Amino acid sequence: MDLKRLKWLGVVAFIVLSSSLFAETGTMPKLTDTEQLIIERDCQQLGVLYTQAVDFNQAEKVADLFTLNGSWTMGPQKVVGREAIDALFQQTQKNKTHRSLHVISNQRISIESKTQALGTSYVSVYHLDGELGSEAMTDSGHPYAIATYRDEYRLTESGWKIKQRDIALEFVDMVRVKQ
Repeated sequence: MDLKRLKWLGVVAFIVLSSSLFAETGTMPKLTDTEQLIIERDCQQLGVLYTQAVDFNQAEKVADLFTLNGSWTMGPQKVVGREAIDALFQQTQKNKTHRSLHVISNQRISIESKTQALGTSYVSVYHLDGELGSEAMTDSGHPYAIATYRDEYRLTESGWKIKQRDIALEFVDMVRVKQ
């Protein structure tokens, strides 16, 4: 057997052994630092795009940030599927009597694999009632609510999308809720 063939067999044996080891341990090859940064940035960007779409009454853009079978949950309300998410935000936008501003912070992305990531972030939600600059405008000067977003992200053919968003309300201004 010549040296070239022996070298080729060694490479093939390494690949076969490596893939069987990955299959047994469930671990994936390590991502490069650049790959990790790109995934983190893409997932963080989804959070920013979501809050902007909600704040600027662009309900049609919210659902596009989710996978086809994605879910959105807040308390007992759970909506599954891109069409249902779109319907929820279209209806919310129609009934909105205030302007909102979501301030997203403390975003943390945990990369599970090249196609899956998890995330958490804190969101402070401000509501402004009435027309900007009018005498009827009311603003408490503090957040209407503070929430934690727990997200699951998936890489799709069209890029990273939100697979699941669970919103936990941590603090709510009950005085303003009752108004």
